[in-house]
Amino acid sequence: MRANGGNSVISGETSEPINARRTETLLFPALFRHNNLIAAMSTAENIPQKKLVNILNYLHFSESRLYVLLTHPDYPERTLIRVRHEPCSTDKLVCHWDQDCGDPDLERYNIPYLIVSYDQAVIIAPVRVLDARGSMMTLQLPEYGRLINE
Repeated sequence: MRANGGNSVISGETSEPINARRTETLLFPALFRHNNLIAAMSTAENIPQKKLVNILNYLHFSESRLYVLLTHPDYPERTLIRVRHEPCSTDKLVCHWDQDCGDPDLERYNIPYLIVSYDQAVIIAPVRVLDARGSMMTLQLPEYGRLINE
């Protein structure tokens, strides 16, 4: 990387400044540093799938965002990515990457959990990716999520 008039330039791709090519602001994803929440799942209250679906639909209609936890097989860090979701009535949840974080290459990552901020608690649900294309993914919801009130 080199500087050109105070603007960063990606060497080898183009000599055009990054801020000239991209006008929207991208936020870097947050590193997940709350491994205690994952550890607390074993003793947390169960949330049945039907109740989880009702909570997700409530959050959708109140325009709240959810998070997915990304893990990379080669790196120990976990990353939280904010997603928008569609209403759901079954065990399948369709999510779209929030515009602020770009489009991660899903083939390079695992998505072990959906993380939901709800009231004064956090719901963590182990999920499985059924389909992922571009900025959209379909997740299979578990029979039970976990409600953590710590």
